[in-house]
Order: sequence, then structure tokens, then C-alpha cells
Amino acid sequence: MLLSSDRARGNAVSNGKAWLSVPVFAVSRPRHRWRVGAWQEQLRQDLDLVRSWIDAGDVDVFLVGGLGLAVRSGRFYRNHADIDLAIFDDDLPAFTRNAVAAGYRWARPVAGMAVSPWHRVDLARDVPEPHPSAPLRLTRLGGSRVERLLHRADFLDVMVLQRAHNGIALLGDDVVVPWEDFFPALLVAGGRHLWLPNAAYKRHLPARWPRQRRDLRVAALR
Repeated sequence: MLLSSDRARGNAVSNGKAWLSVPVFAVSRPRHRWRVGAWQEQLRQDLDLVRSWIDAGDVDVFLVGGLGLAVRSGRFYRNHADIDLAIFDDDLPAFTRNAVAAGYRWARPVAGMAVSPWHRVDLARDVPEPHPSAPLRLTRLGGSRVERLLHRADFLDVMVLQRAHNGIALLGDDVVVPWEDFFPALLVAGGRHLWLPNAAYKRHLPARWPRQRRDLRVAALR
């Protein structure tokens, strides 16, 4: 007869094997570090593409991260590599339907590294059913398991929010932001469902990288 601890251990091993069986795919993408050519226009085009399919749905989505700060301040002082979004957990099913209709699928980050000054490679696993407490990523890929992407709009990190008694919980970072530091939000120009949160929410998040700390200084948050 299995003890409860043995049963739990067996379930963990079974779940681990199931997780290992999920295919991993690799994405090569530009690092967007260099400010050459029409980089600001390219940044706006990628953002417009994301805004267009978000506005085609009926879920309010928040543009967060460094690009969110730049759009809110109107200052594109660096070439952002990522478009970061945030949604409330109860909007996840409707948001998923909208994203799938736009050609995206859910994934979970595994690892990533720069392979040159101009490119990086990211590994991720497919996620058939997204869980709100885990880091999530939207990818728009073809059928290959190794692909090269050129647009930020094809590779999006998504942070899930949850309403808590003392504010808004940012589930991926295990942080609670006071309601008044996230709202009021502003609509992204020309949009209907893409919003910019109050920039003060960024004070509550860890700034792990020099560019994140620089974003806070530029936005007068540090």
C-alpha cells in the first residue's frame, strides 16, 4: 500500500515525465540593441500590429515593461527588444481566444542567451493550457522547431494580474502593487483595449538589469 508521501512523489515523477515530453522549440531573434536605421518606426510598427489584434477582441490588456514606460513618456531613447503585456487572470480565457485567432500559441520560457551582439536564442515549451502563476509567452511561429524571427510582435511576454484585497498581485513576480500605483491607466493612442498602467507600479518590481534601472531613471521613478 502506498503512503501519501509515496503517492505524491510518484505523481511528481509522473508529472515531470509528462512535462519532459512536451516539445521544446528554439527562436533566434534580434537583440534590438543598436539604434541604426529607422528603428523608432520599426518599433511603432510592431506595437501597432499588436494593438490591432488586441483591439479586435474585447479584453483590456496593459502594455508594461520598458516599452510601456517609453510609450507613456513619449521618449524612445533605446531600441526595446521586447513587447511585454499584462492581463487579469479572469480575462485569460477570452484573451487566449483572441490571441489564437491572431495566430499565436502559448509557451513557457525555458532558457535564453545572447549568441552575438545582434542576436539571441530563446528556448520555450508549448503550453496547451496556460496556468496564470507561471511565466507565459505568446509566439507566432510556423511549423518548424527552430525559427528566426524578425519582429517583436511575434514573441510576447505576458504577465498575469490578480485582484487582491490589498492591491493587484503580479503573479509572475510574486509582488502586490497598491491599486493607486497601477491605476489610473491611459489608452495607448489610437487603441480601444490596449492601456498604459500608472508608471508607479514599476517601483514595486525588481530591476535586475542595468537597462531596467536606466528605464526607471529616465521615467523619474528612481
